[in-house]
Amino acid sequence: MDLTKAIIEITHTQGVRKDAQKLQELMQVNDIPEGFIYDYKLGIWYKYDLQKGEQKENSSWCSAVGVDLAKLLF
Repeated sequence: MDLTKAIIEITHTQGVRKDAQKLQELMQVNDIPEGFIYDYKLGIWYKYDLQKGEQKENSSWCSAVGVDLAKLLF
């Protein structure tokens, strides 16, 4: 059975708080270990771990795929 390992939400500064709540709910309901929000206006990544909550360090590093998501932006 294939399961989703990570989800990414791209939003603007005003939407971060609302999208963070939505992201965490989706992670819990669907048992998704990692979630990310990218604020494209400020260029800031927010990372959430299903077990540990918000992660401040290495906020764009996705363990599920072994990639720094920030490096995928151009």
